[in-house]
Amino acid sequence: MSTPGLPAAIVLPSDSAGGNGETGSNKLIMTNIPVVLTEEQVKELVQPFGELKMFSLVTDPATNQPTGKAVFEYVDSAKADEAIAGLTGIDLGGTPLVVERAPHGANASVVVKMENMISADELVDDEEFADLKEDVEEECKRFGTVVTTEIPRPKNGQSVPGVGNVFVRFDNENEAAAAIKALSGRKFGGKVVQVGYFPLDKFEQKLFA
Repeated sequence: MSTPGLPAAIVLPSDSAGGNGETGSNKLIMTNIPVVLTEEQVKELVQPFGELKMFSLVTDPATNQPTGKAVFEYVDSAKADEAIAGLTGIDLGGTPLVVERAPHGANASVVVKMENMISADELVDDEEFADLKEDVEEECKRFGTVVTTEIPRPKNGQSVPGVGNVFVRFDNENEAAAAIKALSGRKFGGKVVQVGYFPLDKFEQKLFA
């Protein structure tokens, strides 16, 4: 279930990024919007979650026709997660909406972090853990070369930083970006997965906090 990528004409302003670069920017991308909807109609979908800082219904520069995508940002950045959870999966015209954080070039990395994916209980059994890791790697190989995968596990019954998240290192940033666009908003075990870049230096040092 791939999510269409952003048209090359879209440039996200540099002030849209979070300072740590771990979850992408505060700007959100909505895709799979029926092209018959007007800008005001799409705004009505996103405004209940908070006051908008900006909103743009994306059109094709060549034809000026809607592309089925919108980029928007809330005044309160904390509303982004609520919008992702509340809007993703809504069926409009037979196609479920997908809402994800917009990857930001200044924070690009070869490492992708998947949040809200698994619980600590699912990591205890070695066989179940191995199956989970294999499933993640097989899915991610669709987007490029998976160099390594890290899934923090509890040790001696004690939680460790990063438990519940999955970290995948790709061969290059283009592959990581493709994975983010395709996997954001997907559901895993009934949970909406949040996907973003993760700093390579922290990954190499296993600093998953």
